[in-house]
Amino acid sequence: MELPATGQVVGADSVNDPIVSEDDREYVVPEVGGNLQLGAFNVLNYFSDLGEDEPGCDAYTDIYEDPVAANWCEVRGAYDQDSFEDQQAKIVTAINKMDADVLGLQEIEANSALSYKDLPRDTAMAALVEALNEDAGRTRWAFVPSPVGQVPSNEDIIRTGFIYDPSTVQLLGSSQILLDDAFANARYPLAQKFKDVRTGKPFVAINNHFKSKGSGEDDGTGQGRANPSREEQARALTAWTEEMYEDEAVLLMGDFNAYSRETPVQIIEAAGYTNTAKTAEPASATYQFGGRLGSLDHIFANEEAMRLVTGAAVWDINGDESIAFQYSRRLYNVTDFYRDHEFASSDHDPTLVGLDTGNRGKGKGDDKGRDKPNPGKGKGGN
Repeated sequence: MELPATGQVVGADSVNDPIVSEDDREYVVPEVGGNLQLGAFNVLNYFSDLGEDEPGCDAYTDIYEDPVAANWCEVRGAYDQDSFEDQQAKIVTAINKMDADVLGLQEIEANSALSYKDLPRDTAMAALVEALNEDAGRTRWAFVPSPVGQVPSNEDIIRTGFIYDPSTVQLLGSSQILLDDAFANARYPLAQKFKDVRTGKPFVAINNHFKSKGSGEDDGTGQGRANPSREEQARALTAWTEEMYEDEAVLLMGDFNAYSRETPVQIIEAAGYTNTAKTAEPASATYQFGGRLGSLDHIFANEEAMRLVTGAAVWDINGDESIAFQYSRRLYNVTDFYRDHEFASSDHDPTLVGLDTGNRGKGKGDDKGRDKPNPGKGKGGN
């Protein structure tokens, strides 16, 4: 039996939709308290280099055969300038709305790793910061420079990086890259020590992007491919952190490509770290795969850092969203779903944590108008 469509369903209150639903998009960034806020955000292959400039690079095209995204090239992001501007507009909106003091980014281009150009490693970081500050109308952001003489020669084309608000936090020393063979098939962790400029309180943030589940050995445990690699990476990371930053307040953040109950996360927790968002919002999730939701993105705090933590949350702007809203799927359908808002700016949700780094009067979190965290709210367990 065929039932012909009588009208297009648009929105939660469409007269053509017999199912009662509501718009539960999280329009306001969740409140995490504290006088500093830190976050982690996978920015879905933000490349300042374009596919059209790479020799032999093909494109994914829209219904009009116009190129949109690079198709299995060294460049993994936008194919041309128009698509890059679409992508960047969404990421800029999301980051500036987060209004964090320190933000760890994953899947941003390591420009120096391109085989056909000779560019500084931080080119994409600088381009994103410039766009963010232009949107903010002031010098709101700076990026943490790559450490001199420490960049691996076999680096992946995507990397981790930090941006921060220089009016609220200061860099203490240069960044450090964990050059351990455990990360040869992933991204090398990036560490940076910061200081609250108004209280002097230091803390360490280490940005991570573990090996993905898409390739490598399948150990038969149901945790995706390359789980032994992620376990080795978790051990190497926690051992290095203990050696380098003993007795420091340390936060491990990023895309660990491991769900909250998988063994790489258990290894990190066994080393004395608390999974902040899962503690604050047990049902929260950051990623959708095959219609199922779970958290691949985490911010872990050691015992010293947990003394500073005031709250943690996931900002639900991406994992729940249809890929039709992503820049790379623009005009894949006769309807143009693209908007330059924060929703579907990536395929991962950002994670946030608040820190109380000392008494300095009214904190940033007190006047942002954010929603207070609700431990009972979430997208479903994993």
